[in-house]
Amino acid sequence: MFRRLRATAPAGLVPLAWLFTLAAARGWISTRTVAIGLGVMATLLALFALLSAREMAQSRVLRAWLAVVVGGFFLTAVGLYAVTATQPQVARLAVAGWMLLPAMGLVFTGRFDAAYARVHTLGGFLAAAGTVAFLAAADIAALAGLTWEAVSTGGTVLVAVGQTAGILAATLGES
Repeated sequence: MFRRLRATAPAGLVPLAWLFTLAAARGWISTRTVAIGLGVMATLLALFALLSAREMAQSRVLRAWLAVVVGGFFLTAVGLYAVTATQPQVARLAVAGWMLLPAMGLVFTGRFDAAYARVHTLGGFLAAAGTVAFLAAADIAALAGLTWEAVSTGGTVLVAVGQTAGILAATLGES
């Protein structure tokens, strides 16, 4: 049962994490709640990496995703620091890291998963495009006559859709 949970839980946790990120960006949840959420996320990532490392070492795709999880642990720790030390630019970079790191993992996975190659690759490109929109939101908003919040939110939604598609394809492929 625990193995099945480790295999399927990310399919629910990925979209939940991006919903949490949007709620934090919009100020719908308190800084304390964000800090607690990041602490829980860091703990789950560390446990997942420790408990899954041996199994994930069996294939190059899973090794790549183990690297994403370990890198994500460090990005989450940086995000936790940024939130508790009131460093919004550092928090923004940690979020961008969480956007881009899995995007690279998805494109890499697309090279090896014939059944879902297009889903992984497109998911990676959507996440990368969302990262660009997130990081360049002010410039894009000025050029397009939109608000910074709309572009930033749109970028985050693109990332969420791309990453969710990729994790659902991975979960379905394991079933």
